Amino acid sequence: MIPLGICLGHRSCNDLTHYSQVAEEHGFDSIWVPEDLGFRDAIAPLTLLAASTKKIRLATGIIPVWYRYPAVTAMTAATLDEVSRGRILLGLGTGEQSWMEKQGIESKRPMTAVSEYVTIIRRLMTGQLTTFTGEVFRISQTKLRFKPKRQVPIYIAARGPKMLQLAGKIANGVLCAEGLWTPEHVEWIIKNVKMGAEAGGRDARQVEIASYVIVAASNDQDRARKDAKRAVFSLLIRGLLDQQVERIRLYSPEVAKLFEHWRKTNHKSYTSIPDELITKLAIYGTTKECAKKISEFRQSGVSIPVIIPAGSNLKGIFRISTLL
Repeated sequence: MIPLGICLGHRSCNDLTHYSQVAEEHGFDSIWVPEDLGFRDAIAPLTLLAASTKKIRLATGIIPVWYRYPAVTAMTAATLDEVSRGRILLGLGTGEQSWMEKQGIESKRPMTAVSEYVTIIRRLMTGQLTTFTGEVFRISQTKLRFKPKRQVPIYIAARGPKMLQLAGKIANGVLCAEGLWTPEHVEWIIKNVKMGAEAGGRDARQVEIASYVIVAASNDQDRARKDAKRAVFSLLIRGLLDQQVERIRLYSPEVAKLFEHWRKTNHKSYTSIPDELITKLAIYGTTKECAKKISEFRQSGVSIPVIIPAGSNLKGIFRISTLL
């Protein structure tokens, strides 16, 4: 069975607990819990999951570096790792710029911020007295007063080439947030991670590649396609996939005009998304078909596909892991 993760989104803590236990029973490798502005935080649910599951890995997917100072995150990650008996993965990123602006957060120099954040956490995790003066973060004469179980693995969320290269240089893994599953896109990710690893004197094979992927599983093909379109639409309408769509050669003049029309008219309907886009931006079909595509996704170089379920058929999603 290949490693397979799942991100269950912003569900209630009770639902998240239940579905995480179901995912564990079906052999999923990891649960990824997001932390987006206005929703539940990631830490409280992960604490609950640490106590209510036994072996599935538990990941922040992701927490923005601007929300907590690095010493607090080091304390939190080490504590969660203790409660979960060594199952925590720490996913870090910069979050969406618009969310930071709404909170009055000046999210400047993101590359530097993430690099410094990781450095401080790693030093604190060793138990050493830490002083660090960076361009964004600083800490003076601070140490953890308890012994962490281990260095918690750190994954850096990345969309652009520079952040992918930074992940390759300093992180245990990278979390790709777009959800694109095409071989061309994965090849581009691996190329940038490798560049970063070589710059840091590392073997790129040491860097685990986790990637979100939108999956809609249903015996009704039309329903699966509509569920996938609905899930992808919010990303397209906000412009979060423009560069990626262009990179995988789907940004035809017709598609560009369609995107422009959506934004000018505040378009709300997902039904106008061309099928040619959806087949590259999401996985959909029967459970068996989805499992086959997930397997292909991993064979292209992704270490941990992390499913974002689309639609309400979670039973079909959970069965995917049993077919891999």
